[in-house]
Amino acid sequence: MTITQQFDSSHFAFVAQLCDLARQTALTYFHSPLEVDHKSPEQPVTIADRSIERAMRERIEAAFPGDGIFGEEYGKTASQTGRTWVLDPIDGTKAFITGMPTFACLIALYQEGEGVVLSAIEMPGLGERWLAAKGQGSYWFKPGLAPERCQVRKAASLAESLITSTTIDMFHGDDLRAYQALCSHLVGRRFGGDAYGYGLLASGFFDFVIEADLQPYDYLAPSLVIAEAGGLMTDWQGGALGLGGDGRVLAAGSAERHADALSKLASDHAK
Repeated sequence: MTITQQFDSSHFAFVAQLCDLARQTALTYFHSPLEVDHKSPEQPVTIADRSIERAMRERIEAAFPGDGIFGEEYGKTASQTGRTWVLDPIDGTKAFITGMPTFACLIALYQEGEGVVLSAIEMPGLGERWLAAKGQGSYWFKPGLAPERCQVRKAASLAESLITSTTIDMFHGDDLRAYQALCSHLVGRRFGGDAYGYGLLASGFFDFVIEADLQPYDYLAPSLVIAEAGGLMTDWQGGALGLGGDGRVLAAGSAERHADALSKLASDHAK
């Protein structure tokens, strides 16, 4: 029995097809000269971002008419079914345009009343992929190897924990002070992985991911991958993640360490 058959979901097989489509399209443009536009000084966008999202939207609209779509490049279409596909065609455009392979395509299927029920972190430049289905686990697909079921690690304390974030530049003011204070209790931190860090947490290599200034298409897909690996991911107050929010997220490998980190963030924010 294949993993896709195990999930017994036409939507799950379809998520894998969307990943294949995103990978093929991304690699057509990767490591090639590209014209870069800017939605804002900190938000570059390329033809690759737009081409991937258009292709995924067309495939979704043909296969599941009536489902909503919420994508970074082309916004929202209303759902008639209670399902919304949440898409980030290239998470890590700065990595992509500088030739670094840590960019991702993020896909989440959000079901009204249930939250995220299927998701993927697709890493075209690395040939890796994480797929998750609610109640069925997370799986890590690596080139030439059998899929591996993900399991977070359980750090014994904050003092033994490792944390990652895309960049320290996403934290400002009180958020920066709270982030730095939290890190002072940890054994180490790393930067630069974009969505890759969430997959690595799900597979037991990090204990925390903390980020700010995100959108639902940045965090919904990783949230299920991590939850189905035995971890959890919330906002900085411990609230559930959905189609709204303030963009600050904390992912952890265990409920105990997650509670410890929330406590540190709250106390440092209060100062």
